[in-house]
Amino acid sequence: MSELHKAIIIDDDSVNNRIVEMSLSRYGALADVKSYTSAIEALKDISIFDFKDFSKFPTIILLDINMPIMSGWEFLNAYDKLDDEIKKHYAVYMLSSSIDWNDIEMSKNNSNVCGYFVKPLLQDKIMSLLNSLEEIEL
Repeated sequence: MSELHKAIIIDDDSVNNRIVEMSLSRYGALADVKSYTSAIEALKDISIFDFKDFSKFPTIILLDINMPIMSGWEFLNAYDKLDDEIKKHYAVYMLSSSIDWNDIEMSKNNSNVCGYFVKPLLQDKIMSLLNSLEEIEL
């Protein structure tokens, strides 16, 4: 991995966000990790994508499912309405404690979701995630 990646963590649990940030920084080549406890705030920032801040790889979005106000599924419904020119700069992965088969199947059937990881996000999952990004180079 010669180029540094960026990541956005969307989870209402700030402690989990910090743990994921530390794990990503420790095991991955990430230049910038930003976390949100509000899916609404994350969506606002994502929707105003700065094309001057272009990267060779898409920005990773690690999205929790169960959150108050806007769930991960509601986020994905709103995200789907964003312009394709914005969405192509992001790779959405579900990161949830849910092992519910329905959640896993729903993520597989959502065209905006690249993968599903069960918490905690360990080194092998991080390496798998970063390697998969190299296959969807922009």
